[in-house]
Amino acid sequence: MKTSKNNILLIVNKRNEVSFKIMNNLASGFLQNGHEVEVISNDQRLTINRFVKKIIDEMYNKKYDIMISSSKLVTLALLVLLKFRQHKPIIFTFDSKDITSNHPRLNIQIKKALKSFANRWNYVIKFSKKEDDKSCESLNLPFIDKTVGLKYKKKIDHRWYGKGYQVLVSKGDITKENDYKTIILALYELLKVVETRLIIIGSHEKDKSESFHLIELIEKLGLSDYVDFQEDSENTFSFISNASLYISVTNKNKFPEEIVHVLGCGTPVISLEGSGYDKNILDNGRYGTLLKSEDFMGLTEAIKNEMSKVHYPILLVRRAIEFSVEKWIRFFENLLIENTEQNIIIEAQKNINRIEIQSKTKRVKDG
Repeated sequence: MKTSKNNILLIVNKRNEVSFKIMNNLASGFLQNGHEVEVISNDQRLTINRFVKKIIDEMYNKKYDIMISSSKLVTLALLVLLKFRQHKPIIFTFDSKDITSNHPRLNIQIKKALKSFANRWNYVIKFSKKEDDKSCESLNLPFIDKTVGLKYKKKIDHRWYGKGYQVLVSKGDITKENDYKTIILALYELLKVVETRLIIIGSHEKDKSESFHLIELIEKLGLSDYVDFQEDSENTFSFISNASLYISVTNKNKFPEEIVHVLGCGTPVISLEGSGYDKNILDNGRYGTLLKSEDFMGLTEAIKNEMSKVHYPILLVRRAIEFSVEKWIRFFENLLIENTEQNIIIEAQKNINRIEIQSKTKRVKDG
């Protein structure tokens, strides 16, 4: 049974960069699959009450099949209000880190309320990053908007590939936030035991002072012939997919889709204390190594360890797919199919019951 065109409502908090980009990814995915998408954003810094009123006003004008919100507070308010409506959309929300960190008591109340609603109404589904939370459906956040896979695995024209070197690749602009110094010091140690090369993909223009100091360090250690700088281009992921290892220097405030794309290339990853989502993406080290920044000896040992392992790229690609928009869209469409089929069965049973009651009534009258 194929899904028909459905009406989707996305509730977006523009002040949260991660949730804003995730919602953009979802909007693109739903539109590509032929669904109608409406987006309501809290870009006017409305109070929670006014924002919920704005959403309710929109919902009275149109029936939505799915409603996705990045705010647990908004979701809870809508659940209470939707209790009295005949047409109830499937509601989906994912955890708000702000509520968790700033209002722990409120967070517990919201979690309890969502759990009770989930038990009462089967159309309530909540995203949770916590594996031990069995009260709700759990999906990984859709950090990437396109299908991933070994599509970048093509030969790259570079002097180091195919020459027997262990090629490390790292991507990110040269700034103080990105810890390239640790990678350079680790490279110096690695060259004592293994033929290693490093390719840094990123701009020198964002922080010229930091770029100058990094190049100065490279020259001081005699590594000029072992480090190559490349601009970000259409060949970026070809460099990564052919590399022995990728080292993530993504700063904590950056959207983490890059590390998912790297896994999609089938390339092993070491993450230097990037965004808080790295632990989730790498499953606490199951699909890559997590390290603190500024520990060049720790990084040296981690690189040696990764180089000695047998890697299975297909497992890394499968992990990346867990964070794709396609997986979310399929999940929602299957859910809608199940709900439609369930409603058809319920209506059929109602009709059977009605016919039986009418038949009994007729027999009583005739008797």
